[in-house]
Amino acid sequence: MARSAGGNGESRREVKQGRVKLNFTLPIICGKLCERENDLEEYMRTIELIAPCHFGLESVLKREITDLGYDVSKVEDGRVTFIGDVEAVCRANIFLRTAERILLKAGEFKAVTFDELFEGTKQIPWEEYIPADGKFWVAKAASVKSKLFSPSDIQSIMKKAMVERLKKHYHKELSLIHISEPTRPY
Repeated sequence: MARSAGGNGESRREVKQGRVKLNFTLPIICGKLCERENDLEEYMRTIELIAPCHFGLESVLKREITDLGYDVSKVEDGRVTFIGDVEAVCRANIFLRTAERILLKAGEFKAVTFDELFEGTKQIPWEEYIPADGKFWVAKAASVKSKLFSPSDIQSIMKKAMVERLKKHYHKELSLIHISEPTRPY
């Protein structure tokens, strides 16, 4: 049974010691990899992917990833990071038995204040992941050993920054209501 890539455009942030890691999951269906005009270019682009797993299974997951032919870039407690393309997302979802899901690393920056969090989030090219009519939400925030200790504030600030970036790129008005509630395709 294939697992989804994590939802309908769910975004997960981790704030550890002032460094923000943005892991963005995409609803990718195998066989329908790209719908843009630049299909081949998009397909061949390398992406940093993160495969979370249960603690203690990192070495098993690393072996599964290397057996699929992908280069592992980092092994941490509860996760393995590797480099792949769009096809790697599909193949990882199908063939990695010990991974919980596959996350796409959208960006990483240092933020010790909420202003830095807003500006750093706004600098990430969200338009590469979210179309003009796309719906998304900021689902979860975690703060460990950080001055940014309020998960709800982190979520709110990131929502605003993402909307500002998308408004500027798509030249249209978006509302926060557009991204507040998760939506499921039927």
